[in-house]
Amino acid sequence: MPKTLLGKTQALEYIRAFVLGRMAWARASGLILISGAFGVFDRKIVLECGGYDKTTVGEDMELVVRMRKYMEEKNEPYEVLTIPDPLCWTEVPESKDILKKTT
Repeated sequence: MPKTLLGKTQALEYIRAFVLGRMAWARASGLILISGAFGVFDRKIVLECGGYDKTTVGEDMELVVRMRKYMEEKNEPYEVLTIPDPLCWTEVPESKDILKKTT
């Protein structure tokens, strides 16, 4: 756990955004953002949708949106899920100087 109030606040924000927020959007069938490094996709559907777009900054979100559209147009059932169990850890900025460097 972070030692400083800033670090604890950052950790709480990460939990809110990455765990609770994504769980809520998934439950509402509205999740469109899967962190690229942690996403697992159906390869066949990815290829049928044209794969990753190298010209966009948010290729993971762009791909999920295209996959959703593809499945809707094909009238195929699908789910976009998130697994709330932590599979990795990150360090939060514990000082304003470090926070300034990361933004």
